[in-house]
Amino acid sequence: MPSDERRSASRKACAIPVRFRAVDREFPGSSGEPAGAIAGAHATPIPAESAALLSGEAVNLSERGICFTSRQEMNAGQPLEIILTLPGELTGRPSERVRCSARVVHVHRSSEREGMKSIGAMIETFEPLNLRPNWTN
Repeated sequence: MPSDERRSASRKACAIPVRFRAVDREFPGSSGEPAGAIAGAHATPIPAESAALLSGEAVNLSERGICFTSRQEMNAGQPLEIILTLPGELTGRPSERVRCSARVVHVHRSSEREGMKSIGAMIETFEPLNLRPNWTN
């Protein structure tokens, strides 16, 4: 790993549609659970916010963070709710739709397209959205 690399989890390049919204309060469980923790049955569901979901595209992700592009203005420290489908090509498992609680850590203007921003966020929790009963247990 290069000496200037501070990430503890390796990133995987991707082009995955994401839906997200800024939230104005903490997510349940975000204070004590480690990054990448799956919210269990005991966790309180993330409440629906009045803000509409916005669109973006993930350009890379890891188990601890995501970088996506959007036209939306964001600020470092802003809590987010992000919904995306983790493709099997990246995880080695079947595709899985998840909701994440995250916090913006950086925002940069994208040099590729006018008005686009590159938003980096630290993922605090993951919650699967496609819960199907597993009758083999």
